[in-house]
Amino acid sequence: MTVGMSRIREFTEDFFDRHWPADAADPPTWSEPWYFRGTIPNHDHPGCYALLAAENVVYMGVGASNPGGRHEGHGLGSRLASRWRKKRGGGKEEYEPAGTWRDLQVSEIRTIGFPRKYGYMAAALELFLLQRIPTKENRQRPGALS
Repeated sequence: MTVGMSRIREFTEDFFDRHWPADAADPPTWSEPWYFRGTIPNHDHPGCYALLAAENVVYMGVGASNPGGRHEGHGLGSRLASRWRKKRGGGKEEYEPAGTWRDLQVSEIRTIGFPRKYGYMAAALELFLLQRIPTKENRQRPGALS
Protein backbone atom coordinates (compact mmCIF):
# COMPACT_ATOMS: atom_id res chain seq x y z
CA MET A 1 0.00 0.00 0.00
CA THR A 2 1.34 3.43 -0.90
CA VAL A 3 0.56 6.59 1.03
CA GLY A 4 0.91 10.17 -0.17
CA MET A 5 1.00 13.47 1.66
CA SER A 6 -2.76 13.98 1.51
CA ARG A 7 -3.22 11.02 3.89
CA ILE A 8 -0.42 12.30 6.16
CA ARG A 9 -2.14 15.69 6.33
CA GLU A 10 -5.50 14.08 7.21
CA PHE A 11 -4.02 12.12 10.11
CA THR A 12 -2.01 15.16 11.24
CA GLU A 13 -5.19 17.24 11.37
CA ASP A 14 -6.84 14.47 13.42
CA PHE A 15 -3.86 14.49 15.80
CA PHE A 16 -4.08 18.25 16.30
CA ASP A 17 -7.86 18.11 16.77
CA ARG A 18 -7.25 15.70 19.65
CA HIS A 19 -4.10 17.15 21.21
CA TRP A 20 -3.30 20.76 20.25
CA PRO A 21 -3.96 23.20 23.14
CA ALA A 22 -7.15 25.20 22.57
CA ASP A 23 -5.51 28.39 23.84
CA ALA A 24 -2.46 28.08 21.53
CA ALA A 25 -1.95 29.65 18.13
CA ASP A 26 -2.87 27.58 15.09
CA PRO A 27 -1.02 24.26 14.92
CA PRO A 28 1.90 23.87 12.51
CA THR A 29 1.42 22.55 8.99
CA TRP A 30 3.49 20.37 6.68
CA SER A 31 5.93 22.22 4.45
CA GLU A 32 6.00 22.33 0.71
CA PRO A 33 8.39 19.79 -0.84
CA TRP A 34 12.11 20.30 -0.37
CA TYR A 35 14.00 19.07 -3.41
CA PHE A 36 17.53 19.19 -1.96
CA ARG A 37 18.08 22.87 -2.81
CA GLY A 38 18.61 25.68 -0.33
CA THR A 39 17.74 25.39 3.35
CA ILE A 40 15.39 22.63 4.43
CA PRO A 41 12.11 23.97 5.86
CA ASN A 42 11.92 24.02 9.67
CA HIS A 43 15.63 23.26 9.95
CA ASP A 44 15.81 25.07 13.28
CA HIS A 45 12.65 23.64 14.86
CA PRO A 46 11.83 20.34 16.52
CA GLY A 47 9.47 18.38 14.31
CA CYS A 48 8.74 15.48 12.02
CA TYR A 49 9.80 14.68 8.50
CA ALA A 50 8.49 12.51 5.70
CA LEU A 51 10.69 11.08 2.95
CA LEU A 52 8.97 10.64 -0.39
CA ALA A 53 9.94 8.64 -3.45
CA ALA A 54 7.73 9.10 -6.50
CA GLU A 55 5.18 10.96 -4.31
CA ASN A 56 4.87 8.03 -1.89
CA VAL A 57 5.89 8.33 1.76
CA VAL A 58 8.58 5.71 2.36
CA TYR A 59 9.77 6.80 5.81
CA MET A 60 8.74 9.12 8.63
CA GLY A 61 10.93 10.33 11.47
CA VAL A 62 11.37 12.93 14.18
CA GLY A 63 14.05 15.49 14.95
CA ALA A 64 13.63 16.93 18.42
CA SER A 65 16.45 17.48 20.90
CA ASN A 66 16.12 16.86 24.61
CA PRO A 67 16.05 20.04 26.70
CA GLY A 68 19.41 20.42 28.42
CA GLY A 69 20.86 17.59 26.34
CA ARG A 70 23.85 17.49 24.04
CA HIS A 71 21.81 18.63 21.03
CA GLU A 72 19.63 21.24 22.75
CA GLY A 73 18.55 23.95 20.34
CA HIS A 74 18.98 21.74 17.31
CA GLY A 75 16.03 20.75 15.19
CA LEU A 76 15.27 18.93 12.00
CA GLY A 77 18.28 20.33 10.15
CA SER A 78 20.86 18.69 12.40
CA ARG A 79 18.89 15.42 12.41
CA LEU A 80 18.70 15.27 8.62
CA ALA A 81 21.94 16.88 7.43
CA SER A 82 23.97 13.68 7.59
CA ARG A 83 21.62 12.06 5.07
CA TRP A 84 22.57 14.16 2.05
CA ARG A 85 25.73 15.50 0.49
CA LYS A 86 26.74 18.36 -1.76
CA LYS A 87 25.62 17.58 -5.30
CA ARG A 88 28.51 16.93 -7.64
CA GLY A 89 28.57 19.63 -10.28
CA GLY A 90 25.70 21.41 -8.53
CA GLY A 91 25.41 24.96 -7.29
CA LYS A 92 26.35 26.32 -3.89
CA GLU A 93 23.24 25.00 -2.11
CA GLU A 94 22.38 21.94 -4.18
CA TYR A 95 22.40 18.56 -2.49
CA GLU A 96 21.56 14.95 -3.24
CA PRO A 97 20.47 12.02 -1.09
CA ALA A 98 23.28 9.84 0.23
CA GLY A 99 23.47 6.24 1.40
CA THR A 100 20.14 4.61 2.21
CA TRP A 101 18.20 7.65 1.04
CA ARG A 102 19.88 7.39 -2.37
CA ASP A 103 19.05 3.67 -2.48
CA LEU A 104 15.39 4.44 -1.66
CA GLN A 105 15.34 7.05 -4.44
CA VAL A 106 14.13 9.76 -2.09
CA SER A 107 13.07 12.66 -4.30
CA GLU A 108 11.66 15.10 -1.73
CA ILE A 109 11.33 15.77 1.97
CA ARG A 110 8.42 17.36 3.82
CA THR A 111 8.75 18.72 7.32
CA ILE A 112 6.51 20.01 10.06
CA GLY A 113 8.14 22.22 12.67
CA PHE A 114 6.83 22.86 16.16
CA PRO A 115 7.37 25.91 18.34
CA ARG A 116 9.98 24.93 20.96
CA LYS A 117 7.33 25.20 23.66
CA TYR A 118 5.49 22.29 22.00
CA GLY A 119 8.51 20.40 20.68
CA TYR A 120 7.66 17.34 22.76
CA MET A 121 4.57 16.89 20.57
CA ALA A 122 6.80 16.05 17.56
CA ALA A 123 7.55 12.61 18.99
CA ALA A 124 3.86 12.09 19.74
CA LEU A 125 2.88 13.03 16.18
CA GLU A 126 5.45 10.63 14.75
CA LEU A 127 4.08 7.78 16.88
CA PHE A 128 0.48 8.71 16.03
CA LEU A 129 1.26 8.64 12.29
CA LEU A 130 3.29 5.42 12.42
CA GLN A 131 0.44 3.67 14.21
CA ARG A 132 -1.88 4.49 11.32
CA ILE A 133 0.21 4.62 8.15
CA PRO A 134 2.18 1.79 6.60
CA THR A 135 5.50 3.06 5.28
CA LYS A 136 8.01 0.98 3.41
CA GLU A 137 11.04 1.64 5.60
CA ASN A 138 9.91 2.29 9.18
CA ARG A 139 10.77 -0.88 11.06
CA GLN A 140 9.45 0.06 14.50
CA ARG A 141 5.71 0.60 14.82
CA PRO A 142 4.79 0.67 18.51
CA GLY A 143 1.09 -0.05 18.88
CA ALA A 144 0.41 -0.14 15.13
CA LEU A 145 -3.31 0.06 14.37
CA SER A 146 -3.08 -1.15 10.75
